[in-house]
Amino acid sequence: MSIKAYYKYLFMLAATMFIFIARPIDAKADSYNLWVGGTQVTDDNKANILGNNTASYNSDTKSLTLTGANITNGHIFDYYSHGIYSELEQLTVTGYGTISNCNVGIASNKDNATLTVNGTGTGLNISAASFGIHTYKPSETLNLEGNITAEATGGSSRGVFSSGTVNIVNGTLSVKGSWGIETGYSDGVGHDINIGADVTKVTATVYYSSDVYHTFRTFGNININPALSITTPAGGRVGYDSYNSAKVILASDGTYPETVVIEPVSNNNNNSGSNNDNNTSNNSDNNTGGNNNNNTSNSDSNTSNNTGNNTDSNNNSNTNSSENNTDSNNNNNTDNTANNTGNDTNNNDNNNQTPDIAPSNSEEPSEIVDLPGIKISKVTVSSKSVTVKWKKLSKKNQKKVTKIQVQYSTDKNFKKNVKTVNVKKASAEKKIKNLSRKKTYYIRIRTYNKKSDGLHVSKWSKVKKIKIK
Repeated sequence: MSIKAYYKYLFMLAATMFIFIARPIDAKADSYNLWVGGTQVTDDNKANILGNNTASYNSDTKSLTLTGANITNGHIFDYYSHGIYSELEQLTVTGYGTISNCNVGIASNKDNATLTVNGTGTGLNISAASFGIHTYKPSETLNLEGNITAEATGGSSRGVFSSGTVNIVNGTLSVKGSWGIETGYSDGVGHDINIGADVTKVTATVYYSSDVYHTFRTFGNININPALSITTPAGGRVGYDSYNSAKVILASDGTYPETVVIEPVSNNNNNSGSNNDNNTSNNSDNNTGGNNNNNTSNSDSNTSNNTGNNTDSNNNSNTNSSENNTDSNNNNNTDNTANNTGNDTNNNDNNNQTPDIAPSNSEEPSEIVDLPGIKISKVTVSSKSVTVKWKKLSKKNQKKVTKIQVQYSTDKNFKKNVKTVNVKKASAEKKIKNLSRKKTYYIRIRTYNKKSDGLHVSKWSKVKKIKIK
C-alpha cells in the first residue's frame, strides 16, 4: 500500500468513527417488572401494551387496565407461561377481557407484594392449564374483586392458588379446577381464605371430589363474614379433610362436595352449617336469647371458636354474657335449619371486626402443637422410590396420636407439589414410590390426632433432602 493510500485509509476510518460517535444514541426506555401477553411493559408502550388499545399500565397508580383484551400467550418463568406476570410490589389488574392458552392466567411473584384482581363490566374470564390466578410468595396478599371467572383445566390444577392470604372482597367469583381455591403453607404457618360481607356470590367447583381434591383448602382458616352463608351444599360447614387434615368445606354429612356456593342470606335464614370449626365470624357467640344455631351433627366443632355451640358437652355458656344460657339446649336444630332471629347487635366478637373481611378470632391456633415429636432416622434412595425410616413410637406415645404423616415435595418450602401420606401410628418406615428421576425431593414427618377441639400435631421433623438417581 502506498503512503498516499495509507493516509486516505486513515482519514476514512477517522471520519467513520466521528460520524458514529457524533450520532445521537436513543435513550433506552424504562421498563417495569410486568409482562402482558409476553410483552414487557415499558415507558414507550405502557399506554398501548399490546398494540391494539386493549391493555394499558399506569405507573403512578400501579394499575393495569384491560379493555376487552384477548391474551393468548405469556411470559415464561420457571417453565410456566403466564398471561400476566408481575414482580411489582403492588399491582391492580382491572377491567374486562379473556386470558387463555397459558399455564397461569395472572401471577405475582414478589415478597410482600399485593395483587388485586378486579373484574368490571363483562368481567375477567381466565382459562389456564395450571393456575387461573396465582401468587408465588407466602408473604403476598391476593385480593379478588368484581366479576371474575378462573378455570384451570389441567391435572393437579387450581382455579385460584395463593401461597399467601386470599381476600375475596366483593363481587361474583367462579373458580374451577382439581382444587377450587387453595392457600399455601410455609414455615409452619397456614394462610387464610377470607370472604367479605360485600360478596355477591362465590362458586367453587372441582372436577372430582375426594379426600384430596377440594373446593376450598387451606392450613389456615376459612373465614366467612356473618352476612354470608354456605347455601350449597345445604348445611355445608368448615371441617377437616381426612388426607392431611387441611381445612376444607364439607357437606352436612361430612362428605366432600363437588360444588360449594357462598352467598348472602337474610339473618332469618342463616344456615347453621357455617357455624363450624374456625368460622368465628358466624355469630357463634349470639345473644343468650337467640342462640338457636347449634348443630348436633357438627362432630368437628372447635370449642375455642364456638364457645356457645358445642352441644356434645351441653356447655352453652355465652362468652359475652355473665350468665349461662340454660334455654339454648331446647333450641338445638339438628336438621341445620337455623332460627337465627336473636343475634345480638352488640356482639363484641363480631362488631370489632373489619366490615369487609372477617378475620379469625380463634384463641387457639388451627393446629394445636402439643403431641410427641418424631424424627427421620434414615432415608434410603432407590430407583424412582425412597424408604423413610424413623424410631417407632413408644406405646405411651402411640396412645396420644392417631397417625403419622410423611410429607414430601420438590419445593423446599413445601408450597407447591406437596404430597402427604398417612401411615399407622405403630409404623417405623414408609416406602414412597413413583418418584421422578433426577429430581430433588424434601421429606419431613410428624404425628397428629384429630379431636373435637381441633387438630393436635407435633412439630414437623427436620427436613431431609434427597435426589432420585
